[in-house]
Parts: sequence; structure tokens; C-alpha cells
Amino acid sequence: MPKAELRWPPFPYRAGFCITDDTDTATLDSVRAVYDTLHEHGVFATKTVWAFPPEEPCGVPGLPPSIQRGVTLADRGYRDYCASLAQRGFELTLHGATAGNNTRERTLRGFAALDEIAPRSPVFICHAKNAENPYWQQHVVARGPLRSILNGYAGQHRCSGEVPASPYFWGDVCLDRVRYIRLLRTRRIDTFAANPSMPYFEREKPFVRGWFSATKRSFRDATADAALTALESAWGVCVLYQYMCRYADPATGRATAALTAGVQRLAQHARIWKANTGAILDRLRLIQGVQLASQGRELWLFNTSAEDAPGLQIETDGEWADAPPEGCTLSDGILHVPLLPAGECRRFVFRSGVVACGRGAMRLSPEGHAQTDFGHGTLAVNVSDSDWTVSPGMTVGAARSLVKWSAGLESVQPRSRATDRELTRLFLEQSAIIVGEVLFRGRALDSNRWLGTDTIQLESHDNW
Repeated sequence: MPKAELRWPPFPYRAGFCITDDTDTATLDSVRAVYDTLHEHGVFATKTVWAFPPEEPCGVPGLPPSIQRGVTLADRGYRDYCASLAQRGFELTLHGATAGNNTRERTLRGFAALDEIAPRSPVFICHAKNAENPYWQQHVVARGPLRSILNGYAGQHRCSGEVPASPYFWGDVCLDRVRYIRLLRTRRIDTFAANPSMPYFEREKPFVRGWFSATKRSFRDATADAALTALESAWGVCVLYQYMCRYADPATGRATAALTAGVQRLAQHARIWKANTGAILDRLRLIQGVQLASQGRELWLFNTSAEDAPGLQIETDGEWADAPPEGCTLSDGILHVPLLPAGECRRFVFRSGVVACGRGAMRLSPEGHAQTDFGHGTLAVNVSDSDWTVSPGMTVGAARSLVKWSAGLESVQPRSRATDRELTRLFLEQSAIIVGEVLFRGRALDSNRWLGTDTIQLESHDNW
């Protein structure tokens, strides 16, 4: 029986690639060398920035000052160059207001300074062990058996951005203006394969709307032709976490030859969507609100979100039974729906029975009804000609869908919840990264031992 599966990228892309650039140790010259090369080849990145020089140490207790190296927006030349990056389509986001602990007032000033030069980004990247990092250190794992293990390792530093009584509290601001915060890391180049629920919401962490993971690999590894081809085949996403300034060549004032070669390879893969991190995550979240349902020869596509969904793609080996809806096409196994407005649905009829599959796919009852619990509420769809009363207070109109959110989540409206198994696997993958660095790359578990006063031992991305 033919299958049909909704794919996340906008048509005609087959995969996505974004770079989240950590500003640690950056200088104006190194940033310019790398970003001019990226722009030349149409490859975009999300660049983190510090608004001001640090006023406090990083962490409670504080880490060595080497963790605070890097240019800030207080440097006029750097500020102007970052403003030009925003004008050219790069995304700018805070890495904290400064490289040190930031009080609530300082965090607000940091956002205001960034707003002066760039459009608002939905992304925030926490720096090291800054005291304002929300749900950081031992609070990374909110539940499960790993929580007690993490308490022993990470409890030596205290972060309190989510604690209203703390001077570093900004949780309400985070909830208001930030949609995504990077949390765990993986060695897999396809970040989506490691964290298919991203961006995901955790009820135990109510001030953060969405968490996402990132890939820790060298740029060379992530942009190898074989890796990019595999990413396309898997309909994957690479959220590559990097320190891009380390790819600058001081002798030439340009990016290194190795980085340039990787950028060129990436640019040549036309079916990979090369976008900013915020754009990629926004698309993933949008698709979480798009639902497939099947019944016999009929396939139904619902947009249950409040936003229009453009460029939808359904991979299928089925064939049309009659003319498709206006504007829709089926070619080379891809059903393309140019636009599905918010709250609407589309019906497709195939020559033989078709089965909706993939994350969240639904099977309709003989009456044309289906419902599912997606972790933060209940979704019900109704393809019949009459209203369907699912339960008291929940009635779905004909050819409509309805979401009933779990208590307290009506304003946040999260679409995805990571399972305990997925979070455990992610945590173990991050732990394996740390263990590998300790065993083979000279890292100490004690941050004060591998962060020197003036230098950081793990400088080269070849170590990644």
C-alpha cells in the first residue's frame, strides 16, 4: 500500500544546514575574514555577540578570565560590521549581554543594544556558566535517573536565570522574546536524527519556549560531500555549532583555504536550505503544527497552527486518482502543496489505499475522526460533513481540526515534547563528547584546570 510522509523543508529543498557561531575569542578582523567568505557563497549563519565588556566573572564561583575573551558591540568598528551583517541577511543574537554574569538590568540593556542594529532573533545562546543562564548546570536534565548523576558533576556552579528571587533573573523576558535556546550536543552531523522533537518544550522549564540541540563536529566533516549527500537523503538538518573566528587566516586576512573549500562544497548542494538558525527552527516548529491523516484512498493534510504553511512537501509513492487541488503537483514522488492557510485542510485522492506515516501521522476512523495526544495537549481532526463532539467542551467542526492544550499551556502553545528516551540518549551523547575530550584531547573535568588565565587549551577545531 502506498505511503505518504510529511517532510519538514520548504519546497524544493531536501535538507537544511545552519551555523550557530559562538563569539568566544572573536576579533573584528577574524569575524570579517570568515563572514565575507560566507556571504560571497550565499551561506548564512547565526552570529552570537556580546553587547558590552564584562563587569563580573563568568560563573558562580567564577571561571578564569580566559573564558571572557572576545570583542563586543562597544567597539564601534565591530558594531558597524555586525550591523552590516544584519543588513546582508545574517542573524545576530546574544551570547549573554556580556561574557560575565549579567544581572537582569544588564541583560535588558544587552537586548536593547542588539535591537538597535539588527532584527530580533528568536534564538539565544547561553555562554559557559554565566549566572543568568536559565535551567543550566544541574538543571539541564529536568527529570529521570540522570538528574541525580548530573547533580554531582554540575552542581559546583550555580545558574539562576529562571529564579525570580535571583538578581540574574530574566525568565519572564526570555518567555516573552526568545523562542529557542541551545542545550545539548551530538556528534551526529544530522542533528535532527539525534533530536527529532526539536524545538521541544519541557513543562518543568516554563520560562523557555523551545530547546534545540547542536552538532559538534569540524566544519570539514560537516561539509564533506558524502555527509551533505547523506543529509539530503535523510531529509535531515545540521545545526552546526562552531567558533567561526578560528577559521580566519591572519596572514591573508581571509578565511582559511579549508573553510573556503567547505563553504564552496556546501554552496554547490542546491537542495540544502542554507539559512539562519532561527529560520530553520521556525520552520521545524511550523511543521509540528501540520498534520497528515489517511483513510482508504484519501489523504488529508491539516494546518492546525495559527500561521500559514508555505511550500509543503509530502513524500509518497502513490498516484493521483483524479485532478489534484489547484496549484498542487505530484512529481518524482513529491506532493507539493504551495500554501496551506492557517486552520485549513486539503484532501487528496489516490488510485489505491494510502497510509499516512511519520511523526504524528493519524489514521481516520470510518466516521472520519481521529485524535492524538502530542504531549502538551490533544489534537482532533474531523473530515466528516458534520460536527464531532470529542468530549464535553471539545467539538470539532466539519473538515476542521482543534487543539485542546494542557492546563497552563494555552499561552505558550508548545507543539513538541521530547520523550525521556530521546533526552536520555541526547544526554549520553553529550557525555560521550566530554569523555572523549578528557581521554584523548587533554581536557579536565574541572573547568578551572583546562581554562588557563590567558589561554584556552582546546583552540583548534581540528580537535572536534
